[in-house]
Amino acid sequence: MAVDQIPESTNFLDPFWLEHGEQIRTVSKVIEVPKTLVGEEIQKNLSNNPIFMVYKRLYPIFSSLVTLVEYDEIGKAEGKSYFSEPTNQGIVLRAIKLLVEDSIKFPYHGEEKKKYEDYHKFFEEALSRLGQLDKQIQAGQKLPNFVNSLVMIISQKTSKLKGVEDFGMKIERIREKIADYLPQLAQIDNGRLLSEIQAQLEMPLESSHRDK
Repeated sequence: MAVDQIPESTNFLDPFWLEHGEQIRTVSKVIEVPKTLVGEEIQKNLSNNPIFMVYKRLYPIFSSLVTLVEYDEIGKAEGKSYFSEPTNQGIVLRAIKLLVEDSIKFPYHGEEKKKYEDYHKFFEEALSRLGQLDKQIQAGQKLPNFVNSLVMIISQKTSKLKGVEDFGMKIERIREKIADYLPQLAQIDNGRLLSEIQAQLEMPLESSHRDK
């Protein structure tokens, strides 16, 4: 298989995509980069990890996971649960899959071609496991924490890459840092900045479930 021929997405066969495609694409854009100063700091620290110096295409994926943790903690502080409702979980899960596809499927050139097989395996295994998670959600299985599940899946598949062992985001520490910063964020411009950050995610999600 040529290096620019990772199989095309089957999104067009997914009824959920047909119904929520615009929301999925919007969420994928919203979660591309962290929204808070502490989230940006966490993202920057991640960039210094040797794993992302070798496997550069994974960095945007983990950046999006940091952003999801931000929103999870913002929701918790505001008495909201953005990711507890199955439809919202389906939207966010597919947004992450889309980001994985965009990062891994981009054409390979020069020295990066040597890593193609590693990326290809990661791509197939990550999307397969995310697909399994989607089936669990559709079957009505309750997840202790949806965002943690996404982080765990991507971290596990990263740990299987050549030269990587037991990689994982220190998610509880990340959550603690974000939660500690939120009172400060809430004071900026009388809370207007926080409200704008919230609105970016709330608008494309299912509005009837925002305040669960």
